[in-house]
Amino acid sequence: MSSTRLLGRKTVELLSSKEGVPTVLDLEQSDRILPSMINGLLPPRHLEEFVQLERMIGRGGFATVYRGVATEKARNCGLKPGAIYAVKRNDKCALPDIRKSLCKVSKEREFAFLQSLVGVTSDVPVVKLHAIFLEFPWQVSLVMDHLAGPDLFDYLSTSTKPFSEQDAVSITRQVINGVEYLHYVAGLLHRDLKPDNCAFVRPVLPDQPLPPVKVFDIGSGWVLPEPITDETARDVQSMLQAGTLLYVAPEFWKGLGGGPSDMWSVGLLTHLFLTSELPFSLMDRHDYRRATKEEIDLETGAWKVLSGEARDFVASLLAKAPKHRATARVALAHPWLAQCSVAERAASGAAQTEPVC
Repeated sequence: MSSTRLLGRKTVELLSSKEGVPTVLDLEQSDRILPSMINGLLPPRHLEEFVQLERMIGRGGFATVYRGVATEKARNCGLKPGAIYAVKRNDKCALPDIRKSLCKVSKEREFAFLQSLVGVTSDVPVVKLHAIFLEFPWQVSLVMDHLAGPDLFDYLSTSTKPFSEQDAVSITRQVINGVEYLHYVAGLLHRDLKPDNCAFVRPVLPDQPLPPVKVFDIGSGWVLPEPITDETARDVQSMLQAGTLLYVAPEFWKGLGGGPSDMWSVGLLTHLFLTSELPFSLMDRHDYRRATKEEIDLETGAWKVLSGEARDFVASLLAKAPKHRATARVALAHPWLAQCSVAERAASGAAQTEPVC
């Protein structure tokens, strides 16, 4: 099926633009690389013919996210009628970091990146992209998995105690599996990993095992010219700064970023999961740059009752030098994550985020 089915022409704007001028995408070429998920809408056609927006569920610097329900017409766009999706609508004329990075790579690389988002399977802890709607001249809407559970920030904010070490192992493993996919398959630096950008796929029920978790919101991400490899996993480079200052790595303050920067954020998340606190007294300070120069304390407080393997794992992610920091693949092989039981791994691997009917 041609991705021109709604537009009736062979060129549309994709996600990138240069100097305010839309980049033209050759749809005949994209059909050989991407499934039919790019839908161009000329006036008077509009998004809500295909996805009815129910309510806003989030807002960021460049986009607003809505809960939406696919209509019967959406069947032709690869969506399931009656299913619930998250719809991210980029603000008109806004240029988030991910679009800036796409301006710097080849069209083939851009197609490959989109394919990696469309190709997310149910066992990958990353939100799947189902469709793109382009409403001329400028509106871009991304239709993605809807995560019905709370994000980790809301969950931890209302919880009276930290995760058990076993739960922390399971959730950390899922987050790192998501980061590994973004780094090694999508070739994307997330650059804003924090509790707010990881969420449960289903509501959390009392006295029930925690649902699977997925990583989302790649608006601050940076698409690399090539996916990360084992040889480049510790590389950093000069790039535009992005992220939440509470969770940025030490190299951020030098104008550098890379895969290790995401792993630093994962280290902070793991510390938070285990102790309900961030290291370096980050929650009580405003000088985050100075704080990350200090030595980490993994001996006092909650750490007195946590395992030595947990301490070693967190220390490996919070190494000051990027070249000494554990990569996603190295972290996944760490003994602390290996203690995840067979049952937990099966539950994590069966993470279902198919659209909710």
